[in-house]
Amino acid sequence: MTDYMDVMNRSRRENGFKTIDELIVLSNDNTVFDLFSVLIGASVEIGSGNMIYPNVLIQATNGKVMIGEENIFYSGTRILSEGGEIVIGSKNEIGEQSAGIKSVNDRIEIKDECRVMSGAQIGDGCYLGNGAQVLGTIRMTRCILLDGKSYRERNPNKRGGVLKGSGVAGDLSVGVGMVISGNGHFSINDLVPQERNHPNWMNE
Repeated sequence: MTDYMDVMNRSRRENGFKTIDELIVLSNDNTVFDLFSVLIGASVEIGSGNMIYPNVLIQATNGKVMIGEENIFYSGTRILSEGGEIVIGSKNEIGEQSAGIKSVNDRIEIKDECRVMSGAQIGDGCYLGNGAQVLGTIRMTRCILLDGKSYRERNPNKRGGVLKGSGVAGDLSVGVGMVISGNGHFSINDLVPQERNHPNWMNE
């Protein structure tokens, strides 16, 4: 077993990832469900209270990745900084039904209490303010989803901006309590209040 662990640790170290031993230390303040299928870059900075499911990749090759506290990273999450900077705050849910966050040469910031799920792909120049959501197979670059309250907020008019559906989104700004739903292409002309999707929210 010792020889096996030595091989695993050496392979990870040589390829820029934290070793199994380092993941065990990380698990003192975080929950890592499967030490063997999770790959986290050696330089990645992670806070405490995070929950990391199996088959998660978080890597910084020539960039930086900084993660706060009490986030959930579901299986299938891929976070990669190849030259830019990825900053993830706290209490976010990322990767339910998979998600990717990739920075090539720019900054990506995800604040607090956001959701990124169902195949969403976040690219360079994106800002997800507090409570923002990206729901669906959306490839987005240079988009701003403005800060609101948590996505858990009962009143949809107070939540952060939302993109929902599938397709390509670029150079868009979505305000508090607003949503753009797309099918193939996302347009500012389709910007509507989130309460349209939750007409009975006051009775829920």
